[in-house]
Amino acid sequence: MRIAYQAIPNADLVVKNQKLLEKALPDAEVSWVKFDSGGDVNTAVIAGAVDLGLLGSSPVTKGLSAPLDIPYKVVWIHDLIGDNEALVARKDIASVAALKGRKIATPFGSTSHYSLLVALESAGLKTSDVTLVDLQPQDALAAWKRGDIDAAYVWTPSLTELKKDGKVLVTSRAIAERASRPPTWGWSPTRSRRSTRRSWTPG
Repeated sequence: MRIAYQAIPNADLVVKNQKLLEKALPDAEVSWVKFDSGGDVNTAVIAGAVDLGLLGSSPVTKGLSAPLDIPYKVVWIHDLIGDNEALVARKDIASVAALKGRKIATPFGSTSHYSLLVALESAGLKTSDVTLVDLQPQDALAAWKRGDIDAAYVWTPSLTELKKDGKVLVTSRAIAERASRPPTWGWSPTRSRRSTRRSWTPG
């Protein structure tokens, strides 16, 4: 059993680090494969490289839709990412609205990406009012340190590093709590989902 995981603080890491699954299934061969984002997990599922994986609702929605049409199913709604995913900006930027004309990094197709779109819309901004850059969290952090971007919407552990010299403008928890309508992509952008290929059945 090949399991895709991400370095996000949740029960998955406890299970992995304490080898609880290996203890519960002593006759099974378990391997854990690290990925940077749900988009990368989708790619691995398409390639047949993993059997089970954790990814956000946005990549799952994309995976279940055309043209990807990945033959997997959601078997568990894992948790709310909440404050572990947020928009961080330079300290001289006072609000989301003040990001107009600025450069913002986020992994396209991720829950961060869609939460960022909601945040911009709520602040009266269009995507054309800013420059969006498609970067994985670690790459966004590197770009931040180089001074290449003004803000980033990512999750921990990269978020933790960004917060050291940046300012949180909004979290995914806050966006979910004040949403006046369901996200147009279906599921809540702050939920993570455990997905499995249909060809693999646990037990």
